[in-house]
Amino acid sequence: MKKNVHGIRKAIKQIKMIKNKIIPLIFLVVFVVFMRLEASNVADILKTIPKDHQEDLRYLFRMIFLEQDGAYTVFGDKPVSLAGGFLIPPWKSLINGRCVGKLGCAWKTWQKYKHKFPMQQYVILGELCKFENPESVTLNIFVINKRAFIESIRNHIMFFESVLGDKVDPESFLKDLEDERISFWTSIHHNEMLLGILLGYGKHNASFFNHRARHCHQVPMIMSGTKSKYTVLNSSNRNIYPMMIVNPVQFLADLEHPETKRLQMGYKNSRKMISSIYSQGDFLEITLTRLISE
Repeated sequence: MKKNVHGIRKAIKQIKMIKNKIIPLIFLVVFVVFMRLEASNVADILKTIPKDHQEDLRYLFRMIFLEQDGAYTVFGDKPVSLAGGFLIPPWKSLINGRCVGKLGCAWKTWQKYKHKFPMQQYVILGELCKFENPESVTLNIFVINKRAFIESIRNHIMFFESVLGDKVDPESFLKDLEDERISFWTSIHHNEMLLGILLGYGKHNASFFNHRARHCHQVPMIMSGTKSKYTVLNSSNRNIYPMMIVNPVQFLADLEHPETKRLQMGYKNSRKMISSIYSQGDFLEITLTRLISE
């Protein structure tokens, strides 16, 4: 009897492993076919945009989707990704009240042309954060996967309502953000745990990060390679996958928790799939094609 149970468990494990490998492969094949059908439309639209503005978009999207986590949101099931940087750095790179940073120019270029690329499944929001001491301004860019965002809130609805102190309708919550009736930070009451959940770090890890944010003098940041069970999760394995195009997802995580192990495997598979997709052609065209997909 025990042998039969062990055999069944082993079979189920093997099926899950095969499923984890086959689903990304099927997605890759389907997307490549779709990309080839739609890429010509995106290429035609890009021809109407001046070369210097195309370079602005390329710079912005490379920062959002390759250097940071945006690709995991538009090609995977990560509900939200957060990117950004300084518009006005602490050393006041400001001329006549005007930001001279490349990020600010690139973001303005996207605002000018985004109507040419209507998105149905995704939302890209930009919010300014001002700091007084030292004086500086940052641009936070949120990339939202609508389906995954709504599903994440539904899966944690009681916790969201407890923190926000009111009933939460996931669709209305998203609509208010999409229409810019409320800022992202205000919508979650600046709560680090809600942010961690929506960023796809898992409730357990978000709870630990929230505790660290509130009591950072008691819970120091533990970097990878230490003996602590809390470490910065890096979903890559550079010894095996040295040619990956996109950066890995990294966040403070409890490596021993089942939730973390599941997330780690998911992001690892997503990274391989996304890198394969981007190897098929022009980075900007592929990203824009995905953003306008139905």
